[in-house]
Amino acid sequence: MYRGLFARIGRVLPDKGRFFLQTMVFGRNMIPADRIGINAPRESDAWYLALMGRQFPGSFLPYGQEQIVRSAEPHFRLVSSTSGRLDYIETVRQWRKRFAAPSLRKTLLKLQLLPRWLTSADFRLAFTSGVSANSALRAGAAGPLSARVREDAMSESAVAAAGPAAPSAAS
Repeated sequence: MYRGLFARIGRVLPDKGRFFLQTMVFGRNMIPADRIGINAPRESDAWYLALMGRQFPGSFLPYGQEQIVRSAEPHFRLVSSTSGRLDYIETVRQWRKRFAAPSLRKTLLKLQLLPRWLTSADFRLAFTSGVSANSALRAGAAGPLSARVREDAMSESAVAAAGPAAPSAAS
């Protein structure tokens, strides 16, 4: 999947064009994919990751920066890389603080969602689970995903690449 993405991007960039990718990646302590499932114990890492998969069907994060770099070759070469995980965690904390502030407008919006709440089990599950890509990275708070997944299994990675990749010495 990722190789095809990089190939398509490489075709549309002008000569010496640059590509900036910001993504989250699974880290070294990610649980095995075969343990992820909606029937896993409620509020376990496996259950929360399955819920995220239902909210974002067809998507799956790459396993670390190494997979991104391998998939980008031969279309791109890595120019620089940074981890903005802690900045992102702070951003999410600020979003949650602001979104949680009570308001009449939000209350009226939630009341408009009542018919969907009453008729859709999937909507109730998503609404009450609080799962989103953002909640997976919350630090220092009780809630979705254990500290192991929240702290070690996911991080944000920003990669700047130049294309096309420089030819190797063998070519």
